[in-house]
Amino acid sequence: MQRRRPAIALAIASILGLMTALPAGATSPGGNGRITYAVSDDTGQSQIWIAGADESSPVKLTFGAGTSLATDWSPDASRIAFDSDRAGFHSTVWLVRPDGSALHRLTRPFREAFWPRWSPDGRHLLFTNNCCITHSNVFVMRADGSHVRHLTHFPGLHQGGFASYSPDGRQIVLMNSLKRAGDSPFNDLYTMRADGSNLRRIVSDHQHVALSDWGPAR
Repeated sequence: MQRRRPAIALAIASILGLMTALPAGATSPGGNGRITYAVSDDTGQSQIWIAGADESSPVKLTFGAGTSLATDWSPDASRIAFDSDRAGFHSTVWLVRPDGSALHRLTRPFREAFWPRWSPDGRHLLFTNNCCITHSNVFVMRADGSHVRHLTHFPGLHQGGFASYSPDGRQIVLMNSLKRAGDSPFNDLYTMRADGSNLRRIVSDHQHVALSDWGPAR
């Protein structure tokens, strides 16, 4: 079963081109650990693998029908969040341990939910929710899947999402795409507080911004 992605994901795919593996997000500062990545098969579906940084001892973490993508390690490296349409037509957010155990779904399958990203303290997960064909927004939930809340309320043809926390957990960087008739969507870059307030655009319209991340100060 091929997964559906909202318009913002299609815009990013056109920027990034064809990829057979997507890198995981960074964990908290410390020693380098293993790497998770997604590998596509001949049908275009993908599964998640884990291996050493030198590609040693690769182990397949997900199996079965559907596509699994977009991994993110918890700050303590005990869990891996990812999105998958393995439960049905829509993508949902899942958790699994690095040894492949304790696999379980966090979000309900009636809406598209993807691109999970951990808070620095490991207590919350951001994700993008495609609530209908025309628009998507950023949500946050506790790491057990409870207390799901809207953080953005983009209207109409806007596609908001692909959010990640600042290293101190106080702010969030995210994208917003506006699809105009006859045009490819343009992606703007925004920041906001972790509670969703003080939303500010920091990269203006008519630029194809893709897949931001927030690094620590040095």
